[in-house]
Amino acid sequence: LGRGADAASSFGFGDAITTTATTEELSHAAYVAGRLWVEEPEKDAPAVEAGKRLVVVGDPPFDGRTAFRFCMSALSATDRLFGAAPEAARESFTFFLVPEPGLGRAHDGASLTRSLGLWFDPRRGLDAGIRLTVAHELVHRWLGGAVRLVEDDGRDAVWFSEGFTVHFARRVLLDAGRATPADLLVDIRRMLGEPPAGEEQLPLDYRRGGTWAAFFDAALRRASGGARSLDDVARELVARARDERAARLPVAALREILARDLG
Repeated sequence: LGRGADAASSFGFGDAITTTATTEELSHAAYVAGRLWVEEPEKDAPAVEAGKRLVVVGDPPFDGRTAFRFCMSALSATDRLFGAAPEAARESFTFFLVPEPGLGRAHDGASLTRSLGLWFDPRRGLDAGIRLTVAHELVHRWLGGAVRLVEDDGRDAVWFSEGFTVHFARRVLLDAGRATPADLLVDIRRMLGEPPAGEEQLPLDYRRGGTWAAFFDAALRRASGGARSLDDVARELVARARDERAARLPVAALREILARDLG
């Protein structure tokens, strides 16, 4: 790879790596090598940033420090939203950003072992769509990760793990002050099946679940006078999955909470 090449993965940087992992953790991981741009916490950074790292393959098409600050604020906002335990904030986590010329408006993201991967066209920089994808994959640590719903026939309820994540990704950016409602209009139009020219339409389960999440969120806020929202429902599901030590819950678990709040 030439002089100055480095290697990084979901398990560490260079030869400073985690030396134990399950086969599932190995398969759901990122592995990169070459000329890497790395951003890490400054010496006087808050404790919540300990063990966090941003790795960009090649020269970043944006200010690396600004990107690290954005990723950290989105991570913190996600953990607050789902009520993460204090020790979770101290876990190591790496953001892998991989610019790939020629992708155009297409991009992809993945929630991985103690990390997140994002592949995008470097000409885009960190635009609203890319920031939303980062938030989406962070939410997957909880919805689709910590808890997922299972239909009566045993199939994963994709409308929940993906569609509800579409909804909460917007909430994460708004709560972190990293997006305005106007920034999210393109994503909302994609969810409604009306994507602007040049933008892809979201798959059906994403659109269905995202619409249901927005509907139930509004209904819960209205019924409780603003005291409860879909945030509380998601936290209850995560807590139940943790208490039962089972990431897969029946769809009835969601129905029970909504029926209690909405009748």
